Amino acid sequence: RHVTPAIIAREIAHLSSARAGGRWDSEGLAVRASEAVGEVVATYVKDESELSMTIRLPPSYPLRAVEVSCARQLGIGEARWRRWVLQIVTLLSVRDGSVLDAVLLWKRNVDKEFEGMEPCVICYSTLHPRDMALPTLACRTCSNRFHPSCLYKWFQTSHKSKCPLCQQTWA
Repeated sequence: RHVTPAIIAREIAHLSSARAGGRWDSEGLAVRASEAVGEVVATYVKDESELSMTIRLPPSYPLRAVEVSCARQLGIGEARWRRWVLQIVTLLSVRDGSVLDAVLLWKRNVDKEFEGMEPCVICYSTLHPRDMALPTLACRTCSNRFHPSCLYKWFQTSHKSKCPLCQQTWA
């Protein structure tokens, strides 16, 4: 009860100094930290959509593991998200990493997830505006990827079962 507040204050000061140094502001990442609550909220804007993660430091930190939660997962699968949470908890509890390291690890994971991902050519977005899914269905001929709901709507409105780009029959 005496040591944890000092450790949390040090972690938040470390985050503040990294923010002042411009380590992430220009990259779409914003981090808010509350020393009183022991909570760090990281928000990352990707393709006009927000992905946010919360790290809660327990009153007996670092003796107890942190809690990590995500408000919006933006097309990231549940299994992958659980793996990221495990990486963050392991970094903070076993590897003696800082909260800043955990936030930057999360950002790198998100960047890798979206790296090389082409936008859906129907809605022109990487993330679907309604369900935040990634384009997963690929045409076997031209290899372009589409959101499942965009492709379904295309098939319904065009009354054809052909690729929107190459016009080959969808198999």
